[in-house]
Amino acid sequence: MDRRLFLQSAAAMVAGTALTTACSSGSPGGGASTAPKAKAVTGLKVRLGTAADSKGPLTVEGATKGGTVKVLQPYDFAHLDPQRVYASDGGVAATLIHRRLVAYKRVGDEQILCGDLATDTGTASDGNKTWTFTLREGVKFSDGTVVTSKHVKYGIERAYDAEITDGPTFIPAWLSGDDYRKEYTGPSAGKSLPDSVIETPDDTTIVFHLKEPQADFPFACAYPITTPVLESAAKKGDFDQSPTATTGPYKVKSHDDAKMVLVRNDQWDADTDPVRAQYPESFEITFNVASLDESQQLAAADGDAVMTFTGVVDASYLSRTTGELKTRTLSEGGITSRVLGINCKRVTDVDVRRAILTAFPKTGWRRIYGGPVYGDIATDILAPVVVGFKKNDVYPVAEAGDPAAAKKILKKAGKLGTKLVYAWGQTDQADKAGIIVAEALTRAGFEVVKKPLNSTTYFTEIGKVDKPYDIFHSGWSPDWPTGSSVIPGCFDGRTIADGATNYYNYDNDEVNAEIDRIKALTDADAANTAWAALDAKIMKDIPIVPLAYEAKTYLIGGKLGGAYVTMSPTGCQPSHVYVKA
Repeated sequence: MDRRLFLQSAAAMVAGTALTTACSSGSPGGGASTAPKAKAVTGLKVRLGTAADSKGPLTVEGATKGGTVKVLQPYDFAHLDPQRVYASDGGVAATLIHRRLVAYKRVGDEQILCGDLATDTGTASDGNKTWTFTLREGVKFSDGTVVTSKHVKYGIERAYDAEITDGPTFIPAWLSGDDYRKEYTGPSAGKSLPDSVIETPDDTTIVFHLKEPQADFPFACAYPITTPVLESAAKKGDFDQSPTATTGPYKVKSHDDAKMVLVRNDQWDADTDPVRAQYPESFEITFNVASLDESQQLAAADGDAVMTFTGVVDASYLSRTTGELKTRTLSEGGITSRVLGINCKRVTDVDVRRAILTAFPKTGWRRIYGGPVYGDIATDILAPVVVGFKKNDVYPVAEAGDPAAAKKILKKAGKLGTKLVYAWGQTDQADKAGIIVAEALTRAGFEVVKKPLNSTTYFTEIGKVDKPYDIFHSGWSPDWPTGSSVIPGCFDGRTIADGATNYYNYDNDEVNAEIDRIKALTDADAANTAWAALDAKIMKDIPIVPLAYEAKTYLIGGKLGGAYVTMSPTGCQPSHVYVKA
């Protein structure tokens, strides 16, 4: 689970807004791409690309060079140091300034993982425990230094350093175990990881030796943690806020609390890059733009080249995105799942959980957050963006909720009058939704105790194992589009701990064993099918009530072309954009 992405997006939801994404398309191997028109909410298809998909340059049909793109952001980026970038806002910005082993591009309705620095998405051996990547030639840092495999290794080694915090930890953990910093303390001590962990036999080859099989290793390599770093650049200046010696098509000219300016990197070579273009002269990013102000400015920007990376469409503007603003609205569904969590440690009877599922007014709850434009009604754990997703819908129920049917389930189980302590992060919208939900559950025969919580500390509270809540709102966005980035983190009973992401205290020995079995599979297709089947098995126990697959909806200016959706990082991706002539 991309905890930072989820917490960031969930915080926006708690603040009464709907999160967002946008779309256009790029093409492989020098072909043309076109920006599709705004469309109905739909699941984004994600696939692993081929060597052909990984060939540059990328071109966008109708694009012209020149101009400045203005970007409105709700707040500054916490990190731009590639080994510390994890949150979606910094991740989107990093796409412009940092390259990594592999990266995503949008082609039509597909998000394709391609070789970025690498010539493809890697070659597995030893049952997916060893992964080899070949770097393409001609890639340089912005100071002219040629990028080698040793620069990539050094970048990953930095993630072991205790001072490098907040970045994703899965690659170091897969290489060196969960206590990876006990095995190696980072390059600051003057030592390097041994060849038995990461091998660089020549300047264009890098080999990873994992402790356990990881079929999804290429997806993990799409994070900036695999960005090459020039040691001399990392050790001078404020590398985290204004990194120098970068590899993307743009570099940081200036960065302060109010604004960041990116300009073209003249050492970037389009022929070596299959996922990015370099059309605008610059990007001017303004921070601290409130949600309503941002939507007002974007709505009025019919003649401007303006966008946002991760800023949300304010809830008050959502209805207009299907009306007069439709042609400048870019929306994608099926990425972030919203759920009602059930505390399985307190609500132990599956019949009681089924009554909660049956009574829940999904359409009424969704109406508070904008109605159908907010997202499709959910039925399963995995979101449609996940490869292998299958609509299992183990317990089909009325989307509007059926309190009468739920009451029959409770009565048959001898559980009428069961008390439910219901928690949510307090905002105007969440409070209204809470009233609707509580009324439906009361009609179903429950005694409902409402507990609106401080939205700032909400996820800390529901992250406690011994929390005094029976039901609560939760959700997730996957780190990458397979079940391995959702189910183990959320439903493995061995991960139950304060601050962990199994908020539901769900622990099933058969499920835990199946998680281990699937993670050891070397056939990715078989694993994807197995995750979907495990989704159904878990849902038989009903640890959650799936609510909605939240749509990501952004507004862009009328003179901006080429913006597109990406799942990881979730945001309005600028790597193909251009200023319309």
